[in-house]
Amino acid sequence: MKKLFIIILLVISIITSGFCAGDTRKATKITNIDYKETSSGGELIIQATGPVKYSSQLLTDPLRIAIDIPGTVLSLKKGKNITNEIVKNVKAVQLAPDSVRVVLELKKPVSVRIASRINLDQIKLKLTSSNGDIPVPETTPAPAEISQQSQQKEVSSTITQQIREVKFEEKNDIRKIFITTTGPVTYEWHRLKSPDSRIYIDFTDAILVEKKLSVPVEDEIISDIRVAQNRKSPNVVRLVFKLNTSVKINFFQSQTVANQLIMEIGKETIDESSMATIGTGTIGYLVNTVKTIVIDPGHGGGDYGAINPSTGLAEKDITLDISLRLQELLIQEGWNAILTHSTDRDVTSSDSSDSEELWARANTGNKNNAALFISIHCDSSTKETVRGTTTFYYKDVDKTLASVIHKYLISDLGTMDRGIKSSKFYVLKNTKMPAALLEIAFISNSEDSKLLSSSPFRQKVATAIFKGICEYTTYPAIVGGK
Repeated sequence: MKKLFIIILLVISIITSGFCAGDTRKATKITNIDYKETSSGGELIIQATGPVKYSSQLLTDPLRIAIDIPGTVLSLKKGKNITNEIVKNVKAVQLAPDSVRVVLELKKPVSVRIASRINLDQIKLKLTSSNGDIPVPETTPAPAEISQQSQQKEVSSTITQQIREVKFEEKNDIRKIFITTTGPVTYEWHRLKSPDSRIYIDFTDAILVEKKLSVPVEDEIISDIRVAQNRKSPNVVRLVFKLNTSVKINFFQSQTVANQLIMEIGKETIDESSMATIGTGTIGYLVNTVKTIVIDPGHGGGDYGAINPSTGLAEKDITLDISLRLQELLIQEGWNAILTHSTDRDVTSSDSSDSEELWARANTGNKNNAALFISIHCDSSTKETVRGTTTFYYKDVDKTLASVIHKYLISDLGTMDRGIKSSKFYVLKNTKMPAALLEIAFISNSEDSKLLSSSPFRQKVATAIFKGICEYTTYPAIVGGK
């Protein structure tokens, strides 16, 4: 009996080790990491034996980009010491049994972008050194023919929004629920009668980053508020709570916060027999019934833009923050303010081509018949002393817009005036409406970078752009009455 038991254990051990060995053999391997010089900087190439997914993050102290590649094992054929004037060091480690991390340390201010992928078994990081004096023009040609599938992918990605925040407030016996989104969404609410007494709201074309969200409420009338992703394809987020008393409820948009729905639960009781049980509405502006302006936060997602090597400040974070602040100011003024992307992501997708990404940004303005298009960036230079603000235009109709906004940027920010310049940036050249590209300040300069990292300064930037837009649109003929 003892021998039989030992034999069984040996068999189990052999089978288990066989499974483990099989898993290891079948796992996708990271076989090579290489670096090559390019005319604008360099390119790091991570090679795998099969299709891989990745996530990236910016780390500081020292400044480095970490690329995590799940479902892979490290199997480098030969180690290679990669170092040059841009890259300080490249390391690859087995972060977990089934996850590899590649870490790239930087020496100087560069633009870092994870390139669009044609070969899914490769990940490429493009590093661009900027000289700060001659902008690198976005001259990628417009795609001559973009498939219907690509167009649909771009449209759906700009429509789908996130539920950014849900909070509850009680004051003077008036209860309010605040639902803030990253952009325009529609909603449908349902109110169930006693004894159920639940209220649920479905937000269409919306996603929730967390699996579930709960807002604890200690109140005699309303229960805890629960939010979850109710459906996918199409995306629907559902918010649910219960009322212990039949009271009046009103829905209205915030007049001070962009894309915020306020649900007011009052003191007044109502008769359930005459109570409305279903309704619809919108958060933000979904149709072009008012003046439309498109704001393009430079970079995003796998495209970090320029990075300050001392502080780790990334261009994509600054441009998105300023754009969201500007959007709020414009909505309060009555504009239909649309962002090309309102969260840290690519406008299209991480595997789209450069031309598709640029086309999607410009097309957000074109397809919405926008009156104006504003693209927000930060500048960078290999010379730490270079600093200041530059505004770019391309088309004849762009120049007045660029001039007026630039005037307020210089007067309100107190930055060095680097002037108004013409450039063939893609989003200027391929938008049908007046457009301007703003390089707010140099992220590579210590003084400018300190300003850019300041929340009050970013608010000043948004306000200055807003003031320029307001002055420009004082003349209705200029914006075509849109």
